[in-house]
Order: sequence, then C-alpha cells, then structure tokens
Amino acid sequence: MTTLDSTVVFTSAKKALIVEKVLIDFNEDEKNEIKLVIVFNGSYTNFLPFDELVKEGNNEALERIPYFEIDPKTDILCIVYTSGSTGLPKGAVHTHYIFIAVLEGIDSYYDFRSVSNPTIAQIYPFGHASGNASLPGWVYKGNTLYLFDEINEELILKTVEKYKINALPIFSAFGHRFINGDLKDKYNLSSVQMMATVGSKFSPKLAYDLMDKYNVKFIEGLNLYFNYL
Repeated sequence: MTTLDSTVVFTSAKKALIVEKVLIDFNEDEKNEIKLVIVFNGSYTNFLPFDELVKEGNNEALERIPYFEIDPKTDILCIVYTSGSTGLPKGAVHTHYIFIAVLEGIDSYYDFRSVSNPTIAQIYPFGHASGNASLPGWVYKGNTLYLFDEINEELILKTVEKYKINALPIFSAFGHRFINGDLKDKYNLSSVQMMATVGSKFSPKLAYDLMDKYNVKFIEGLNLYFNYL
C-alpha cells in the first residue's frame, strides 16, 4: 500500500479485522496513507459501509472517467493478488491500458448463439484476475451477472437452472462432479451455451466430455478455444 500511495481500501466485513490490524501496524511505522476504508456486506467500527457510500453518491455523476489525467500505459488501475499456483502469492499490477484491452476482447472471447442479453454466473472472487475483469466487463456490455458469496457447486447449478444462465465459469473439480459425480444430471443445464475456466490446469478430456454432454462451447484462459455447435 505504501509504495503505491494507496488512499482507499475496499474490503468485506469478514476481512475488516485483518485490514484494521494491518493499518495499525502501518500507523506505528508512520507509513499509513489510507484515508478511507469501505466495507461490503455489513459494517465494522468506524469503516464506511458501502451502502452509505452509494447513498452519498446518489444521482451524482462525474464529468469524466477517470476524473483526473492519467497515462493509460503506465498508471495503475488495480492490483490483483495471485493464488500462488506458480510461486509465492504476489500483487500483479494492472494498468488502465491492460484492463481496457481485456474489455475490448470480451466480444470475441464470449460468442453466444442467438441470445440477445446473455446471463452469466460469476463464481470467481473479485480478487482473482477473472473476477476482477468480469464485473466491469459484463456491466459494460449491459449483461446480467449472478454473484455468489462463496463457491457452493450445488447452489451454483440451482441458480443456473432457475434463472436459465447462459455462461458458466467452472474449475476442474467442479466439472468432474457433473460429468461423473453426484451432480450428474441433477439439474437442467440446457440454457448454458458456454463454459470457461482459468487458473489451474483443466483436463482436455474433461473439457470435451462437457462439450459433448451439454452441447456447449468451452474456453480455457485466453489461449485455448474449444468450439462445439
């Protein structure tokens, strides 16, 4: 935080105590530049609840976004913290330029068949690169996102069936459960047109099994593209 001179922190109510302890440590070292902490899903001590922030900004709009001058190729938009799958966890710095490139690629990345307003199950945490990019990306496209507080495969598939979701991000263990496991044929997934995965390695055989069984397109990362129609 100190190196990049951050001034605002967004956190959940569950993680607020951790943020408070970190800020106390920074205060002791006289390195704290944080002016405001905003809390989602609840409240915590003197941190500002997100609902209050929304109320304060109701019916107001910035003349331009961002409202200050930036250099898109060098100025930082966000820091995404990695899982540590390829080494120690680290903060990956993303510039405005990188982020806009991701948004521009969404139309080619996700290609739906005869769906005017696709709906998406957003299961990736927003600290993850995919979750971090998907929220503004889908809002930018005007699509509907279904968000989950936690990874609960049963709840995710219930939601897909109930709301006829078109895009389903998955991970390897999740995919196995509705090909060979306890979730096989338990829910109606006929609305799903596309499945996608990022992060850990995904078995090609499992990907093809999913495409064959559910008649979907499958994407792994931004590099590997399976197409089944």
